[in-house]
Amino acid sequence: MDPHIKFRKRETFFKGGNEIFYISGTRMPYLHTNTIVVSAYGELLWGPGTELAIYHSYWTFTLVLEGRGFFREKGKAQEKIGPGDVYIARPGVDCTVGVNKGCAQKRRVILLNCSPLLTLLCNNGALADRNVIHPGEPARFLRILENVRRLVTDGSAHLHEDLAMLGYAFVHELIVQTAPADVKEGFELAARELEQNPAQAVSLEELAEKCNTSVRTLNRLFHEHFKCSPHDFIFQARMRNAARLLQDDTFPVKGVAEACGYRNLSFFAKSFRQFYGVSPREYRSGKVVTEKVEKKHRTANP
Repeated sequence: MDPHIKFRKRETFFKGGNEIFYISGTRMPYLHTNTIVVSAYGELLWGPGTELAIYHSYWTFTLVLEGRGFFREKGKAQEKIGPGDVYIARPGVDCTVGVNKGCAQKRRVILLNCSPLLTLLCNNGALADRNVIHPGEPARFLRILENVRRLVTDGSAHLHEDLAMLGYAFVHELIVQTAPADVKEGFELAARELEQNPAQAVSLEELAEKCNTSVRTLNRLFHEHFKCSPHDFIFQARMRNAARLLQDDTFPVKGVAEACGYRNLSFFAKSFRQFYGVSPREYRSGKVVTEKVEKKHRTANP
């Protein structure tokens, strides 16, 4: 077991219910580290009508197992929560959580540190400005939390690393289940279309509309799947298409340029040299283009 991280059990009883938390005794030094750190894990049972204000220095992710209630972040509208929902309490933000009258509520909680990576993931893309998530497969989150519970109670030889992986897995699952299916399908369709016909003139706004999303999310999706911006993706697709067309000696270089969306031949030649390190005519004549140059521009999913 990692000697630097040990969890202690703390059970609290109050008028509205009881809470069991497993808290890392060394959580504070890891508050702002770059890696994701599990600072605490909890199991909560609140009785009917219970309402409490909460405030944490951590990112707090709660899975509702039973019962209905509400979650409200300061300055935002109140949102309903029920079985299978996950709600996010951001660090340093006042929130209020309540249980409906006539029912008790069971929850599982995981507290993660203020890692820059975690802050980036939760404040951009699918999770931006989201507090309550209604996932389609909540059982996936429960499995992750069960593994967290096992580790904080039983330990492991690599506790820090194992918990970090589970913390990231929880947030990644949130992102996957929050992004609408039509956005994913639209993005995949648009990417294939750009790959097959890179010469088409299309703005980021038009491309985002095809994907049924925003320009900001579109940029995130390209970086996530292809490790580049939409403009770079189009540029790389055009260059690969140009290389294929140049293999046909009967097709003039000017025609290749136009087929790849370039009206200006000299600009096309300059772009081709930028990508491959040789001019289009040199490429056609059989001069070597090293694999190293190709790899420099290759996307993650060509």
